[in-house]
Amino acid sequence: MRNTGYHSASAPDTEQKQQRKRSAEIDHHFDERGREIHLEAIPRIFDLPIEPYLIEESFASAVALSHYLVGDEFKPVRVDLNFPKPVQTESYARFFRCPVRFDAGYNRITFESHWLGARLPGYDRITCGLLRQQLNALLKRWSGQLPTAFRARH
Repeated sequence: MRNTGYHSASAPDTEQKQQRKRSAEIDHHFDERGREIHLEAIPRIFDLPIEPYLIEESFASAVALSHYLVGDEFKPVRVDLNFPKPVQTESYARFFRCPVRFDAGYNRITFESHWLGARLPGYDRITCGLLRQQLNALLKRWSGQLPTAFRARH
């Protein structure tokens, strides 16, 4: 999943579209394996000085959004980071509330798959049904343009 797609398409002019394309420097791959979900962050441009920042922000945002949506009880199973262990590691453990491994060879956050079925606050059956109908219509129209993994899952 690349974070530019719709964000870039919504830009009012070419200059903003180019800026938005440059801002999506990480691809995210989502993989369900048994009772675990893996979200892997893969940098698209190799700028080593800012890579840790981009990965940290990506994973921290995912956790913060998950806390907002399903509550503070959400926590990852583990976080694997490809960069060297920094001097200060306490903030990682405190924020993620799970084991954090550095020099892992990849950037991945893992959480339990049951979180995908969590009921969101404000859920409305009627609105959800209408939204599902619209999304299913879009998926049918775009089916040839979607990645194979996405088509197989949905």
